[in-house]
Order: sequence, then C-alpha cells, then structure tokens
Amino acid sequence: KRARSHPTPFSRAPSRSVPTHDIAAAENDFFDAFKEEVDKVESFFLSRMGDLRTEFQHVVLQAYQLKYHHRPPVLTQTMVPLSPTTLTHPPTPDDLLLVLQTMSTELHVLGTNYLPLCRTAVAKIIKKHYKAAGGPGQTGEAARTREAVIWTIENERSFWGKGGRLVEEMEGEVKSAASRTQYRGDYAESWGR
Repeated sequence: KRARSHPTPFSRAPSRSVPTHDIAAAENDFFDAFKEEVDKVESFFLSRMGDLRTEFQHVVLQAYQLKYHHRPPVLTQTMVPLSPTTLTHPPTPDDLLLVLQTMSTELHVLGTNYLPLCRTAVAKIIKKHYKAAGGPGQTGEAARTREAVIWTIENERSFWGKGGRLVEEMEGEVKSAASRTQYRGDYAESWGR
C-alpha cells in the first residue's frame, strides 16, 4: 500500500518559469511564520523557567524561616502558593520538600523531553523545507535567508543552546535546597533517577 503524501508549500522544486521574486517572497513568508513559531517555543521555555525560579526563591525563603527562626513562614500576598498541594496551614518542611520534588521533576521533563523535542522539530522543519524548496538549487537570496534564520536560532535562542545547561543548574539548586530543607521524611531518598 502506498502512503498518502500531504501537500506542502513547495511540493516540488520550483520550476524555472516561476519568477525569482515570487520564490523569494514565498521563502520570506515561510521564514517569517517559522520565526514566529520558534519565538513561541522560546517564550514558553523562558516563561516556565522564570516561574520555576520565582517559586524556588519563595520556597527557599520559607525553608530559611522554618529552619533558622523556628517559626512557620509568614505567607504574604506576593508569595505563590505551593503548587502540589493547596495548603490551609503554614507549610511544613515536608510540604516544602514535596514542592521541591515537584519542581525537580518538572525541570527534568523540560531538560530531557521538551528541549530535545523542540530542537528536533526545528531541525526537521528546516531540512524538509530545504528539500522541498529545491535544495542546492535555491536562489542566492533564499539560501541567505535560510542561513540567517538558522544562525539566529542557534545563537540567540536559549532553548537551542544554553537551555539544557540552565535546566541542569536549576535542578542542582533545587536538589541542594531539598537536602538543606530536610528535617524528616524520605522525599529526598525517593528522587533517584
């Protein structure tokens, strides 16, 4: 049985009869839309890392208050609620450990699933477009546009280059904070991966 092919913007190499400026305009339209989608990936990644960083700082503050002042943390309106549970009481060390474990798991998923999946998707889209648009026979302007977009993604997008390192560093901080926060409970021992 033959697989059905899906139409693409460039289902075959452009013919010589198509004016070059039409091809260049189509290339520019494609890469403008592509850059917008890549920017959405970058925005989500940075937003999520920012949210996790803010939540982490609040948990560290609460752990400090518990450990050194021997009193429950003062909850302010600016503090984010602890995410895995809805607390009706001041957080305990076990509550803080549960939040840190949840954060560690989310960071692990970001680093091992989200980032590689996004990089693979971007690379495959570029490769497929390159083949569909004529490969080595592309116009000079189209090739320059493609190279500029690739350079921008590789050098200016966090999810592509330094994203993995950012996730690993924060995951290390979270695990370190958990070991300092732990008074009782076996949460830290159950984190093994």
